[in-house]
Amino acid sequence: MLTAPLRTILLTSHVTTSVGWLGAVLAFLALSVAAVVGSELPTTRGAYVAMNLIGWAAIIPLAVASFLSGVALALGTEWGLLRHRWVVIKLVATTLMLIGLILHQTTAVSLAAELANRLEVTAQAVAPQLSQLGGRLIIDAGFAVVFLGGLTALSLVKPWGRVSVGHSRVIATTSSSPSRQERAAPRRMVMILIVLAAALVLAFVVLHLLGGGMAHHHQ
Repeated sequence: MLTAPLRTILLTSHVTTSVGWLGAVLAFLALSVAAVVGSELPTTRGAYVAMNLIGWAAIIPLAVASFLSGVALALGTEWGLLRHRWVVIKLVATTLMLIGLILHQTTAVSLAAELANRLEVTAQAVAPQLSQLGGRLIIDAGFAVVFLGGLTALSLVKPWGRVSVGHSRVIATTSSSPSRQERAAPRRMVMILIVLAAALVLAFVVLHLLGGGMAHHHQ
């Protein structure tokens, strides 16, 4: 187990990097909107270049730091990494999010920055593709904001109990135990979050499929 000072340092690091991650994604979302709705070429070009920069310099480092500090905190405390369902779900979700983020940065975001740098030379050839890509980046950033907000809520609610209860199930219920309504409230909140997350994932997939179909049609 971690000592109290080390646990405080890790917890502070995890909270700071997690909030920073969400803030950086919000900044990315604002830039992506500015890039799409901006009417001036310098604004559009600058926004796409800044999105690529903030991705490499802020979003990915903060995401990795949040992931590593969270794993270290779980392993060094009574929560454990695989003892509680909410920790396992958050671990899997964050891992998938991190992998998707790196792939997204190395493909869509880097491509958008590259196309933006070519706007001044080949504006007519690049602008349509960049405009379509910009709309996709807005959707991706919005999805990431909601997803990270869901992970934050999961950390606060801490639902579902232990993965393997074992001998602890024989502990009798006492008067100090929470009531059935108190136990049901977090579960209802979690179910709402799960339904919302599933709807967002479905919308994300459908929009990307439609976007891919339109891009193929234009080609």
